[in-house]
Amino acid sequence: MSANEHPIKKVTAYVLSEWAMMLVEPGSQPETMFSQNEPFFRVSAYYQGVFDGDLTIICQEPFLNMLARNVLGADSEEVVSPEEQWDALRELANIISGNYLVEAYGVETIFDLPHFELQQTSFDGVSRYITQKMSKFNGEAAALYLADGEPLFASFDINASDYSNQTGDRR
Repeated sequence: MSANEHPIKKVTAYVLSEWAMMLVEPGSQPETMFSQNEPFFRVSAYYQGVFDGDLTIICQEPFLNMLARNVLGADSEEVVSPEEQWDALRELANIISGNYLVEAYGVETIFDLPHFELQQTSFDGVSRYITQKMSKFNGEAAALYLADGEPLFASFDINASDYSNQTGDRR
């Protein structure tokens, strides 16, 4: 990783390797990395603070199953429930979000992560989203990796908060 690498790429690779205990390598073309015939899982962590925005992670069942097994310490014979898989994905989003916000904005800037949105979708449901994020800022605000051989996409969107309508505004 280079010193000029976007924080979302740096943090995603770090969390996948250190917390999720996965071997991580950069991905290249999402349309060939993901299986169009398998369902997609998407988690979005919405945050509020000096900036509002969201982190979105997109993966498929093989990654989700591996993630849950790794973080729960389950062996290959144990059944990991869908609830445990969703919990692992939500926690991955929480950890990447927290680390990203500190890496990008420092420890003094405070954000709230008020809620997460989880959904299962199809290739058509995520294809346009991934293409849009990969073209925005030349793909710099998005991360595409193979984690233990399974694809994962992460993107971070940020918007300036509008506090002009709040009580106590002193213009």
